Amino acid sequence: MGVSNGLVDDRAKQVLREAVDAVVNSFAKHTQGYGR
Repeated sequence: MGVSNGLVDDRAKQVLREAVDAVVNSFAKHTQGYGR
């Protein structure tokens, strides 16, 4: 679990970042109705 683990970590970070972006975007759309 040496080199390959680093690759998986990078891929996981990228996927996690995209997931967070999607959540933040949908959250922003919902909070727009409340004037924030």
